Amino acid sequence: MFDLQRQMRNVVKDLVKIEEHKDLFSKILRSIKTKADFSSLPKVGRLDLLEDKLAYNVTPTNLRGLCVAGIDGGVLNRSLQCADLIITRAVAAIFRYESEEGPNVDYFPDKFPEPKIIINITPLNKINSEINANLERLKTELEVAIKVQDEYSVDAILLNGSLIPQITDKPHVSTSLLIKKYEQILDLYIKLYEKSIETNTILAGVIEDSRSTRFIQILNRLLPHLIYRYSELKNLLNFDYRQVLKLMRDSDFLFRFLDVGERTLVFSYSEKPQEHLILRDLEEKGWTKPINVFYLKTVEFDIPIRIEFLTFRDNPINLANRLASIIYPLSSYHSEYATPSVIIEADARARLLESDLEIIYDSLVHAVGFLPSLLKLRRDRRPF
Repeated sequence: MFDLQRQMRNVVKDLVKIEEHKDLFSKILRSIKTKADFSSLPKVGRLDLLEDKLAYNVTPTNLRGLCVAGIDGGVLNRSLQCADLIITRAVAAIFRYESEEGPNVDYFPDKFPEPKIIINITPLNKINSEINANLERLKTELEVAIKVQDEYSVDAILLNGSLIPQITDKPHVSTSLLIKKYEQILDLYIKLYEKSIETNTILAGVIEDSRSTRFIQILNRLLPHLIYRYSELKNLLNFDYRQVLKLMRDSDFLFRFLDVGERTLVFSYSEKPQEHLILRDLEEKGWTKPINVFYLKTVEFDIPIRIEFLTFRDNPINLANRLASIIYPLSSYHSEYATPSVIIEADARARLLESDLEIIYDSLVHAVGFLPSLLKLRRDRRPF
């Protein structure tokens, strides 16, 4: 018989020990948060850092007079015997703050737009099928983000997600369908960047659940220099702080490190953009303007959000301060949930349900009749 209680005790013991070390590490770093300055550190080791301190206070702006668009998309994918059925849609929620009573809300292209139906009859394995579906979602979102700027004069656009495709969106094998679609997505991102510059619109991506370790990597690089400049950090030498760093992600550390109403320093998306798989692809298409990043803690009981933003005409620090001051009040409505309200609204309109996919599948089968290619996989149609 399994001794579940014993296993649970061991798991809890390990977790508690790890959390204690994380808390201790974060507490030590907090002791120098307001005074640590690494402007005197070797420049070669901080070329990707745009500021000289770890954290900065954010003052929320009065939203009156602003127009902010949040964009999100939904996608569902079903693998059939010899085809993939994909449905996707995207919505822009446009918040216009014309009074103190709250925003007037518009939607583009519609409040509940019809989902786009895609049938892919090119055989793809499970991994490539998921990549294909995600690329279709990105395509729909980017098209909305571009077109909404022709219909509305917006001050800022907040995408629900990154400002560039993710590594998992890039096809790993030479599948002509996916390679072509990935190239189209890169072109759409560049078109969105150019459109935002043309309309002088702040463009940012808000990542709700980032698993990045980029900030941790920065700490790992800076700490050996800072330890010998600040006596408060000497306590880090009493335990293996590097091992603690290996167990932490940015959001994990910054939840403990930042106070509500604080942001991190601004840093570039990648320390070595010329070696980054996606940034390199964008550069090969002629895009070289920087994408910068900071984290912002807007509520007490949720992790900080990662904010990526396109830098063009403005000084990146001024732009980061402006963006943080807008996102802060948009993300402070609930003490346990930090997502900007404009993105929450877009998500509610774009979300797709399994029942939507089922209705579309049944309608398709009803229209074309029985086709072996459109049979559901056995695991999805077990009779018992």
